[in-house]
Amino acid sequence: MNTRTNRFLQALPRAIMLMAGAFFVVILCILVFFQGTFESYYQNGSLLSNTILLPISLLGAALWVWFIASGNGSNINRKDMWVLAGFQIVLLGVQLIAARAIWFYPGWDIAMVYTSAQELASGQGLTQAMTEYYQLCPNNAPITVFLSIPLAIGVKLGLAVPYAILPYLGALMLNLTILLCALCLRKITRNRRQFWSFVLILSLWIGIHMFMTIPYTDIYSLFFTALTLYLCLSELKSFPKWALMTFTCFFGASLKPSLAVFFIALLIIKAIGALAHLREKEQWKRGLIVLIAIVIGIIPAQIWQNQSTAYLAGSAVPQGQLSTTHYLMLGMNGDTMGGHSPDDVVFTSSFGSLKESQAANLSEAWSRFTSRSFAENIHFFAAKAYKSYGDGTFGANTSLLAMQTPHRTDSLSLFLRSIFHTNRPLNAMYSTFEQAIWLMLLMLCAYCAIACKKHHPIIPIITLALLGLTLYQLLFEVWPRYLFLFAPLYAIMAATGAHQLSTQLQALLKKK
Repeated sequence: MNTRTNRFLQALPRAIMLMAGAFFVVILCILVFFQGTFESYYQNGSLLSNTILLPISLLGAALWVWFIASGNGSNINRKDMWVLAGFQIVLLGVQLIAARAIWFYPGWDIAMVYTSAQELASGQGLTQAMTEYYQLCPNNAPITVFLSIPLAIGVKLGLAVPYAILPYLGALMLNLTILLCALCLRKITRNRRQFWSFVLILSLWIGIHMFMTIPYTDIYSLFFTALTLYLCLSELKSFPKWALMTFTCFFGASLKPSLAVFFIALLIIKAIGALAHLREKEQWKRGLIVLIAIVIGIIPAQIWQNQSTAYLAGSAVPQGQLSTTHYLMLGMNGDTMGGHSPDDVVFTSSFGSLKESQAANLSEAWSRFTSRSFAENIHFFAAKAYKSYGDGTFGANTSLLAMQTPHRTDSLSLFLRSIFHTNRPLNAMYSTFEQAIWLMLLMLCAYCAIACKKHHPIIPIITLALLGLTLYQLLFEVWPRYLFLFAPLYAIMAATGAHQLSTQLQALLKKK
């Protein structure tokens, strides 16, 4: 490979980061300067506008950078790991108490998933309504089978309300996610102040989140995102590392398909690095080992997904399903601005075979895109970007329908519900706090992508994954909730940006 091509390949990850940084800047401009234009499509429940929150978030970012820079540069040691373990135990206790207080029975697709899982756990047969639902939405079959396992344990334990085990499981998964994120950052940096400030901010941001009590794809896919990232940063040998990463990522993707975006980003960055050293014989051998490991990792995950779908829908590939092309067509819907449309469901379901519906979906998606002028498409995709990134709670106040809430009158439950439940007295304050943190993280992510020239090799992978997820949202159905599974990646990238800024600040102070 000639020198010019080699230089191009080496510069490509940097170019990807700059492009992602530009995306973040554009998104921030849309959120802050065009909120009045797009807030009619989505309202986040914050008490303050993004324009007012921007200087508050800037102050928060400045304090974070100052906190890291004002330290003596001490490294994380074994004592910190023991403190982290204690912190996680205390946090888990808080999460379990909060889960007990705020959980409720949600509606919509979530209701079909957990009621079906309950029927499976209790040994009841499949009903016609269940089969018809999973023929339409086969993507929810794996999460249903997954949830039936803890529910079956709850039934065997004789719990009066087996469903109650699910909010506690969600709290545990969220706790383990934060722990894995902390361990991931420890592999990226050794700076103690960066590490502990990251743990604190991540815990405040999503440590207690309504999604942990919702038995659906969001909380479980979040855990598999963190686990895949941890395996990627591990020091395992190439074969077991890639096999485990592949299985973990695609098992998580069976619960929420967009998790595969991270694996695609990983492959792209690794492939760019491999192409730059294509002449080396060891590179070919390493590539073959990785390929075999990926195949071995993906097969059991794919079997799990196919068998779950076939069991509930009667076929691993139901002909009447709402396939990926349906959500692409939905994503181009100008009436709902990429949101759910019952008419689009009727349209897709009107065809006799999957092949016919896919062809019709693609044709309709293209027709919707081309029917708009260039300016109209700019407005359309800007509105989708706003809907995607406009809520620091990831849609906790807009994505959930409470069908029934357990009756609790103790003061702690009432207080926690006033914070986390929609339309309660303190919920708007909570939304405002989350929105301020979200804007701060996005600013630091933008800085990291644009200004960080020396960084850990995982950062370009994270950057490309976040860019890919943004494009996924712009093309397909869009809701803030769909960003939640990559929350750890946003936080880690922001922490990297904060550390880079602190290093530059220290260098300036030394010069003076």
